[in-house]
Amino acid sequence: MTVPVNTHDQNYLYGGERVFIIYIPADYGRGGHGAYFQVFHTVNGKEVPTDPGGPWYYYGRKSFMPHGFNGANHHESKRLALQAAMDWAKEQYGERTWVRNRAGDYVEKEVNDKYPLPKKERKT
Repeated sequence: MTVPVNTHDQNYLYGGERVFIIYIPADYGRGGHGAYFQVFHTVNGKEVPTDPGGPWYYYGRKSFMPHGFNGANHHESKRLALQAAMDWAKEQYGERTWVRNRAGDYVEKEVNDKYPLPKKERKT
């Protein structure tokens, strides 16, 4: 059996139409960016843009920023951004049962059940 190494592999191996949400952490280096969630949509392993008219730097993927929720602390803002991404994906692609995989991304439960990401080996 093929073992996935990341969230993209999980969805590719499962096949069909898949929707998943990946958290992109902040990068404070030169030309950096704040943190955000991106909604991915694939059909038989080929990515289909979720926001083709969006900014070029999101590569056609619908993105949700945690910093847009006034008065909320960091953790609450991150939770609200994730919920906004899930709600948007539900409107566009129908109801999904999300689970968090070992990479910290959100995939459909049946994908994670069939192709779970392996535990990282501990160095001794």
